[in-house]
Amino acid sequence: MATLFIKDFREELRRGGEANFKLRHGSSVLVVTGRVADLVNEGALSDRTAVASGRDPIRQGLAILDRVFPVVKSPTQPRGPITIGRTSENDVAIPESSISKRHCLIELDILGAKIFDCGATNGVLLNGQSLGVKASAPLRPGDEISLGRFAFTFHSPESFLAFLKSGG
Repeated sequence: MATLFIKDFREELRRGGEANFKLRHGSSVLVVTGRVADLVNEGALSDRTAVASGRDPIRQGLAILDRVFPVVKSPTQPRGPITIGRTSENDVAIPESSISKRHCLIELDILGAKIFDCGATNGVLLNGQSLGVKASAPLRPGDEISLGRFAFTFHSPESFLAFLKSGG
């Protein structure tokens, strides 16, 4: 899947109109809204990552700002919750060294959404509060999720469209 940013979705909405946008984008999304903080163990983690990957972790981290990650199950994965982590084995792979290999899960059903912490090294914050190791909580449109060094906003298809239309 192509890497998409807020500006790409705004342009698509402008070009194709709201009806076409709704037809094409029927899934929830995570939008990277900013950097949360420098983690206590970030230096050691970043140093190892930089040596192993040959990439600059600061530049790599900044490259995900304003990125949009569709919250969808990969067709190659078995049924179940949507996995989120830094490796490609996840349904939603976020290329950021401060995010665990399997950081959290999101379960979507007719009653709404729920987020589960998978015991991630840097934990999961939901609206600024620690979710707790292996704990879960309901997830609502507009909720802020902190994974590693970055803050994400969770959007339903409807709230994402409203966000784009508002110029957010």
